[in-house]
Amino acid sequence: MLQLAADQDELVTSAKAHRLLDWVPRHISFTDAPTRHYRAWKAAQPFSAR
Repeated sequence: MLQLAADQDELVTSAKAHRLLDWVPRHISFTDAPTRHYRAWKAAQPFSAR
């Protein structure tokens, strides 16, 4: 049974939320503003890791 489930390919998108709810994500992807995301990650690191 597990093998059968692992063999299935499924595409998951947010198209239904866009279509039915007029939903718009705040961030399209990580690559939409890499510098901003890196600075946020860096600021969240403990001081000793900087």
